[in-house]
Amino acid sequence: MITFYRQAKRQLPAERPVRFVRADAGFGSDAFFRELEAEAEQRPLGYTIKHRLTSHLQSQFGRKLPWRRLPSAGTTIIEAASLFYQAPTWAKARRVVLIRQRPSLEPAQLRLFEAFAWEYQAIVTNLDWDEEDVWHFCNQRCTCENGIKELKDGLGIACVNKAAFGANAADLVIKGIACNLFLQLKALAPPAYRSYTVRRFRRALLRVPGILARHARQFILHLPSLWVHRTAWETIRLALST
Repeated sequence: MITFYRQAKRQLPAERPVRFVRADAGFGSDAFFRELEAEAEQRPLGYTIKHRLTSHLQSQFGRKLPWRRLPSAGTTIIEAASLFYQAPTWAKARRVVLIRQRPSLEPAQLRLFEAFAWEYQAIVTNLDWDEEDVWHFCNQRCTCENGIKELKDGLGIACVNKAAFGANAADLVIKGIACNLFLQLKALAPPAYRSYTVRRFRRALLRVPGILARHARQFILHLPSLWVHRTAWETIRLALST
C-alpha cells in the first residue's frame, strides 16, 4: 500500500502537494499510518482511514464512551464518539472516531443485548475535528466506488482473461481510456443524460439500429424516425463536430 501511495503521489503536479488522505480499511496498517505521520511532521497532512471492526476494537465498546446524538432525518438514530485506541499490531495509540446507527423504531422482537441493535463504523484519523465532520469527510471517498462499479459493470474491467501480464495491463489501460471517453461524451449530452451509467447510456444512445447507405458518393446513416433519444444524440453529434 505504501508503494501504491507513493506512485499515486508521483502522478500529481509538484505544485499540488497532498493535504488529505482518505482510504478504505485495506490501507489501515501501522506502516501506512507511520508513512503518513512522518509526512505530517514536515507539512500539514490529515488522514481519515476506515478501520475494521475487529474483536479487539469491539471490546472497547464496553467502556463508558461519550456517545453524542447527531441530527438525522428519517427513522435512523446516529451517535458518535471517539477514543484513543491501540491495535495489537500498532506501535502507538491513535484517535478512532466511532459512528453507530440504528432504526428509531423499536422492533417487535426485543434484543437480549442492546449493543447488537447498532451498526458501527470506525475511522482512524490524526485530525482534531468534530466526530461528525470526520465521518462526513471520510465518507466522501465512497464516490470512487461508483467509478469502480462503472468500470466493472459497464466496461468489463473485472474480466481478466489474458494469459500474460502485459496483455492484461494493456487491456486495463484500454478500458480506462474508454471510460474517460465515455465521461467526456456524457458531458456533451443534455443534462438529463449526464447521470446515466455506461450500460444505460450505451443502450439509449449507442446501441441503436440503423442503416448505413451510400448515395452520391457519400455515406448516410439512417436512424429510426421514432427514436426517443434522437434530440440528445443530435446534441452530442453537433458538439463533437464543432
